[in-house]
Amino acid sequence: MEPVSTVEEITNSVQRFRILSVGRSGVGKSSLINSVFRMNDARISHFKPGEADIQQEFTSQDNPYFVLHDSQGFETGDVTAFETVRQFIVERSKEDLELKERVHALWLCTETPTAGGRVFEAGDERLLQFLHESGTGIPVVIVFTQYDKLVRTKKAELLDDDEGIDSAALKRKSEKEAGKAFEVCVQSLQRTMDRLKIPMPRYVRVSVRPGYQADVSALVEVTRGIAKEQLNEAAWIMWAIDTN
Repeated sequence: MEPVSTVEEITNSVQRFRILSVGRSGVGKSSLINSVFRMNDARISHFKPGEADIQQEFTSQDNPYFVLHDSQGFETGDVTAFETVRQFIVERSKEDLELKERVHALWLCTETPTAGGRVFEAGDERLLQFLHESGTGIPVVIVFTQYDKLVRTKKAELLDDDEGIDSAALKRKSEKEAGKAFEVCVQSLQRTMDRLKIPMPRYVRVSVRPGYQADVSALVEVTRGIAKEQLNEAAWIMWAIDTN
């Protein structure tokens, strides 16, 4: 009789967390992936809209933590793209699949609203509902992309009010006002989750422009944390099954 693997041995069999990136077209998903993985733009963005292959794995020596799958951007009324993502999640969540082959976390990317716009479109909400109701246990990180646009919007508003403002004060005040506006986005996210009756997920604001590397690093750390939690839970389940 073969010895039963310990929980630690099961988790150690997973060298990289498997991440699925999802989001509408144009939210900056490709640029974010290139930044996190330090890839040449051609690695991700060579796909035209509708051509992304969700089965393709992306890894990088510069990022030893993740293996990533990039989904086709959701378009309004595009049922095919949603079904492709849904089927991928179902297949990559099966209990008889090796733990390292399962999806460990999902990035739902959405552009940071700059004028009080809605956080999600119908396709985003449908995906969140599916994940909640499917019982896959895949944790979600809401990634607010292109945060720098919000900062620049606030900077322009301040300049309109005071053209003579010095650069240091402009930078300080625009960042402060952007932070306040982002909290409004988070409140909108909370209202959406309450309406959908879904627990509030983790969220991170990011930008790939110079000066925002700490935000990208925060996304990596948050993702590693929730993926590790999900992995440990799955490992305990596998260990319990093996010992019975």
